[in-house]
Amino acid sequence: MLSKCYRGSTGKLSCITCHDPHVQPSREKASAYYGGKCLICHSDTSCTAPLATRQQTSPPDDCVGCHMPKRDVTEISHASLTNHRIIATPDEPFPDVTFQLTTPSLPNLVHLDAIPNEGDGAPSPLTLLQAYGQLGAEHREYLPRYFDVAKQLETSEPNNTEVLEALAASSLQEKTPDGNRRATEYLNRAIEQGSTKAWDFEESGALLLRARKFPEAEACLRKGIQRAPYDAKLYSLLAEGYVATNRPREAAATLTQALKLFPQMDLLRAFLNQVEQSGASAAKK
Repeated sequence: MLSKCYRGSTGKLSCITCHDPHVQPSREKASAYYGGKCLICHSDTSCTAPLATRQQTSPPDDCVGCHMPKRDVTEISHASLTNHRIIATPDEPFPDVTFQLTTPSLPNLVHLDAIPNEGDGAPSPLTLLQAYGQLGAEHREYLPRYFDVAKQLETSEPNNTEVLEALAASSLQEKTPDGNRRATEYLNRAIEQGSTKAWDFEESGALLLRARKFPEAEACLRKGIQRAPYDAKLYSLLAEGYVATNRPREAAATLTQALKLFPQMDLLRAFLNQVEQSGASAAKK
């Protein structure tokens, strides 16, 4: 959408202009294949680079190689991404519209997947909830919007685990007994709906421990370990509950189990040593 080709086609250029879902050219034929797509709209004389320069590329006269350069994907071995902002030169500036992509209905996000010429519609509220939640984890200024969208969805999506998690997080922000009570209710509902997110069990378990509801906390944290077995905090919280109810053997067994999964975690090892020393001291008495 930000390329001159797209804007010059008045929005007619699309994925299938160049890509046939039923045809995948070989590596050897890709340059000629996609170069032919360029020539649907352009001609040999459209390129201002001297022919001698164009012949020096590998493969020679490679339209896509020059105007849609690839870059490596560092997270995935032997992978690369093609720049689909078709550029005339490597230093071609972005068009002004690049910096005007927010809309009245979406004033603080850019809808990258918006369908061109389809009005000013924002993504679905659930998509917005996910977006604000992900952003809020690093940029707290997005959290109020995250909580507002969750509140809007509470009636229409009462059993959606992501909505329930957001409502719980909003309630926890109050830092009041009533807020904690509502957060626990939301988290319990999310867990009942089959949530596998460790955070739900961590927060619910911690709230129950603080309320000294130890049997409920144990049941919650055990269920959390079943659904999210690779979350160290769940084991630590369960061990805290055992210590609080004078069950050092269960605490030590839980921490030993955790260290088999997380041998690098010194805090778990220190906690286990503390539990074992306390248990030994109690046995001597």
